[in-house]
Amino acid sequence: MRLIKIIFMAFWILLNAVILLNAKSVNHSSLSSFETKKIKVVIDAGHGGKDPGAVVNGVREKDVVLKLAKYLEEELKKAEYLDKIEPILTRDKDVYLSLNARRKIVKKHNADVFISLHTNISPTNPAASGTEIFFVTEDAADNVGIELLVNRENFVYPEDENEELANDEDQTLDFLFKDLNKRAIINRSIQLALNIEKAMANLPEGRVKYIRRAPFMVLKTLLAPAILIEIGYLSNANDRRLMQDDEYLKNYAINLAKGIELFYTNTLQKIEYSYNEKNENNNVLQKINVKR
Repeated sequence: MRLIKIIFMAFWILLNAVILLNAKSVNHSSLSSFETKKIKVVIDAGHGGKDPGAVVNGVREKDVVLKLAKYLEEELKKAEYLDKIEPILTRDKDVYLSLNARRKIVKKHNADVFISLHTNISPTNPAASGTEIFFVTEDAADNVGIELLVNRENFVYPEDENEELANDEDQTLDFLFKDLNKRAIINRSIQLALNIEKAMANLPEGRVKYIRRAPFMVLKTLLAPAILIEIGYLSNANDRRLMQDDEYLKNYAINLAKGIELFYTNTLQKIEYSYNEKNENNNVLQKINVKR
C-alpha cells in the first residue's frame, strides 16, 4: 500500500511538472512577440464564397468585411506600424473557409492576436446600430439577441460537421494545459477589446456600443488573444449606408489599427484598463478582474 502511494505521488509530481512546462510553452508561443517588439495579427474576414453571411438589400456581409480586412491590412503595413505589427489575412478574396480552417491559420502562423470581422443584423429592431465587440466564453449566451447572433455566426455546413467535431490536435490542447493558459489569454482578449474601444471613440459612427462575452466557435482556439467585432448592423439603414462607403471603411480601418497599436504599447508597458461588462442599455452586468 505504501509503495502504491509513493508511485502515485511521483506520478502526480511528474504530471504537474509536464503541465507547467506545456503551459509555459503555450504562453510563450502566443504572447512572447510583445517582448521581441513585433506581433503577428491575423485579420479574419468572416464568411466568404458560398457563405454570404447577412444579406440586406443586396449588401452582403462577406463583401463588406473583406473590404475592411484589406483596408486594415493596408493600414498596418504603413511605416508607422512596420516594426511593431505583421498583418495576416485569413482570406484576400471571395472564398469559403470553414471555422476550423480559420483557427488553423492562427496556429500555422503562431499568431499573437486574432480579430474576426463581421456585420450584425436585427430583424426585429431596425434602430439597432453601432459596433459591438465580443470575446470568448465557454458559457451559453446570456440573452436571446446574442444567442441568435452566435447561432448565425457558428453555423456549420453539413459537409464541414466532421471537421468541426473532430478532435484535431492542431486546435485542441489537453484540457489541463488549456485551463492553465486560457485565463491569461481571455484577460488579454478583454484588454485588446478595451484598447480598440478607446481608439474607435475617434470615429463617432463606429463607436463601440458594448464589449461582451459570447461562445463564438471561431474564437475558441485559446492560442492567442482573440475578439470578434460586429462593425455595424446591415439591418440599420444608416449603418448599411456607411458600410458601402469606402472612405468610412478606410477610417474604420485606421482607428482599428490605432487600437491594435495601443494594445501592443500598453501590453509592453503592462498598462491595463478596468472592465465592467455591460448590456446594450449600458447597465453593468458583471465586474471582471483582468489582472494577469
